[in-house]
Amino acid sequence: MKHYFNIAVLGLLITLTASNEVQAIKEPVSTQSKIEALKAGQAEIRKDLADIKKLLQPKKRAQQVSNVNQVLDISAAPSKGNKTAPLTIVEFVDYQCPYCAKHFKSVLPLLIKNYVDTGKVRYVLRDFPLSFHKNATVAAYAAHCAGDQGKYWEMHDILFKNPRALSKSKLPAHAKAIGLDTEKFNACLSGNSHQARVNANMGDGRKLGVKGTPSFVIGFTLDNGNSVKGEKMIRGAVGYNVFRKTVEGLLATKQ
Repeated sequence: MKHYFNIAVLGLLITLTASNEVQAIKEPVSTQSKIEALKAGQAEIRKDLADIKKLLQPKKRAQQVSNVNQVLDISAAPSKGNKTAPLTIVEFVDYQCPYCAKHFKSVLPLLIKNYVDTGKVRYVLRDFPLSFHKNATVAAYAAHCAGDQGKYWEMHDILFKNPRALSKSKLPAHAKAIGLDTEKFNACLSGNSHQARVNANMGDGRKLGVKGTPSFVIGFTLDNGNSVKGEKMIRGAVGYNVFRKTVEGLLATKQ
């Protein structure tokens, strides 16, 4: 019985195959050509998309840490830590940048605790407000206006803690909250008193190849803390371990 069943199945398969071949012969050649051309076009599109993905995906990590070889003047820059610490980290910052805010919340506290407070690293801020962040420049002015009254870092912190309150009309409230003389602060802000400083910071950043924020230059402290010899550049809001490995590697060369 099983033998007859197998013969029947085989016969059915032969019939179906023959039927398909006849159908293919009857089908117009032009239609088949169109189908084949369409399939070939789809294959090319899939190949192009795959190539684009390969180009885009791996580059971010490869470029996170790179070498630099430039001396940067930091004599007038706001800083934390020992002025003559062996290493200096210079952050190019935009107060409206969400990645800068991420660094401020998750990585900067660890750098302060493990390296700045222990005297190994000095942490310096330079401005790099991006053109498509409409409140970034005025926020940079606000930080320096607060610095005129000795409270740069207090303004720095409150700006990052209030990312939706960076417009010029919101800044006097921040000044009041950190105990500034608001009349002096408002006069400083309205007069764009620190425009030249912010522009100079951006110019220095461009010379180093800074294009986005946050960007960090890490190097050896020179001239009693007035400059830094850049050795490494870190781009983007990377994790703490990237900083740790970079800092420890540079410190090891000083021993």
